[in-house]
Amino acid sequence: MGFIEEQIQKNIANRVAIEKAMGREFTESDCLDLLEKAGKAAQMGEVRTWNGKEYIKTPKGWRPKPKGFKDGSGKKEEQKKDSKDLSKKRDNLLYNIGEIDRMEREMENLENLMWDDDYTDDDEFEAEQEWGDEYDQLAEDLEKLQRKTKKEIRSFMKESNPSWKPTKNADLSDLISEFKKEHGSKDKGNLPSDAKKVMNALAGVNLKYKDPNLVQVEATPKGNWAVYYDGKYTGTTINGVVLSDATVEKLGWEYHNID
Repeated sequence: MGFIEEQIQKNIANRVAIEKAMGREFTESDCLDLLEKAGKAAQMGEVRTWNGKEYIKTPKGWRPKPKGFKDGSGKKEEQKKDSKDLSKKRDNLLYNIGEIDRMEREMENLENLMWDDDYTDDDEFEAEQEWGDEYDQLAEDLEKLQRKTKKEIRSFMKESNPSWKPTKNADLSDLISEFKKEHGSKDKGNLPSDAKKVMNALAGVNLKYKDPNLVQVEATPKGNWAVYYDGKYTGTTINGVVLSDATVEKLGWEYHNID
């Protein structure tokens, strides 16, 4: 106990002695009321100690703490931890959904490289020889991520809302749409400040460039960021100090060139 607290308790003890000497009843609850007025105000349910006994603050004043009483602080900490865990799971799901979009675009690009209407049989054979293994591996990785994400979205939605039930026969696309509607970034207002600057710059180039999920960036030799939208170069370059590596990684904005 600090010096100030000791002086407060001595003053209260003197007050008690005076009140009793005058024949007035002065309870330990009254002592706690004085202690509270002299120091920090107590919240309802808060527990404090006086003369070795514990008392709880109630709407009717201080009362002896019942046996087995818990002040709820542990529950609050647990709720805080659960909220933090859910936020982390949400961020991971948003990242994986972005990865699925990226991988699907990569597969489409590879398909265009391997199968073209103008290809001869020999051209098609050579293209498949060059890109086939990469395509097969990408397809396998995508399928695994899609299964994993589908399962995790169901688990997350149920954990965040125990009454939630998926739409009948919902596929991954349905689940992603529902997840984004409830927990995704509905607009650029939810983006990190540096990502907002990128979106504002893109809006100045083309008003159609408004979906953060379709943005990708590629580091240039000079340390800046070349900006792509829906897999195509926008002609825009962002100064390297404007956009952080951490934001690029968090949003899944890293551009992957397969040419």
